[in-house]
Parts: sequence; structure tokens; C-alpha cells
Amino acid sequence: MNNYKKIFSDIYAKKAIKLFTIWEQKNLTVTHGKKESNVSDTYGLPYTSTSDYAMLGNTSVQAVYKDNTSYSFSHIVIDSYNNVIVILQNKNELDMPIIIGGINPPKTSDIKKFKNGNIELIYSELDSDNIDNFYEQMTNSDLYVQQIDGYQYLVDYNTSTVYNAFSSYLCSNVLLDLERQLLECNGRLKIYPMTKKDSEELFAIMDNEEDN
Repeated sequence: MNNYKKIFSDIYAKKAIKLFTIWEQKNLTVTHGKKESNVSDTYGLPYTSTSDYAMLGNTSVQAVYKDNTSYSFSHIVIDSYNNVIVILQNKNELDMPIIIGGINPPKTSDIKKFKNGNIELIYSELDSDNIDNFYEQMTNSDLYVQQIDGYQYLVDYNTSTVYNAFSSYLCSNVLLDLERQLLECNGRLKIYPMTKKDSEELFAIMDNEEDN
């Protein structure tokens, strides 16, 4: 069982692509398709997230691994230790993971909860790498990203409180959305709870979804 991240920010994606650019030059050969001037144009590398993990996928060409040409480049993942891993696959879809480098761990951040239900997310340093650390810290603070009726919310199960924390109901990358909001407010983002009535209605919808 892998320990790959299920979600990571755009900053992490850019650092992973930077490491891949160096590794790719010495280790891959494009056999079908056109090799462009940079790896993003060559391989595509769009960000996608599944129930298993998030990845940057090869959507454009076939490129074989020079040390074992029966394996081709499939996608890039990041594990819980911030290692960047290239996934190679053979024709039987057997994976060969190769660690190509690491990303510096996030700097210290903070989540403050107030008696009135308000939350404040804080960067100790205004550094975009920091955002991935919030996922673990939110869990430690009993805050969870929850999809309810097709929309993303921040939920505190202990107090039965729902927060409309994201700038768009339909945001696909909640960490990237929080990152953008934090940068816009100079590293201190206040999040306010929804009304008790609205929270109760959303919890009822969530309970009904789980029952079904």
C-alpha cells in the first residue's frame, strides 16, 4: 500500500516538475510523440487527484526508461515524506517507482480556534510551501474538508459547525484555494462559521448521504 499524497498544492507541483526536468534528461527517451522544449509541453503533466492519490500524468507521449526499456513513464507522485517519485509502468501495468528527489518540508503554520466559532489560519512566514502542512494541522484541530451535496466545506464534527471556507463551492483543489486566499490577505485568513441552522441542515444532508 502506498503513502502518496491525495492532494498537493501548485507550488509542490512546480517543484516536482523542476526535479523531473533534471532527471528526465538522463533517464527517459521519447519513442512516440514529439519532444518539446520543456517537460510540461512534452508530457502534458496535468494535475489530477483520485481516491488513491494525486498525480502529474503523462498524457502526450511514450517515453521509455533507458535502464529498462520495457518500462515507460506514466506519472509523478509525491509521498507523505515529500519525496517526488516517478512511476514507470510496463505493458502489464506493473509499477516501478523511482524516487528522484525531495521537497523541503513545510514551515511552521498555525490554526487558531476562538470561542465564538471563528477560525484563523496563519502563516508564520508567507511561503506557499506552508499550505500542505495545513491538511495535517486541520485534522489535529478536528477540522475536516467534507463534500456535502456536491460542494466542499470545512467541518468541525465536535461542535457540529460548518464553515464555508473556500472561495468557490466547486473548487477542485482546496489546498490551492486556501493558499490563494492566504496570499491575498498577507498570511492571516479568518474563517467564520455558518449559522447554526445552516450547519444543522448541512449535517442532516451529510447524514442522509452516508445512509444512502
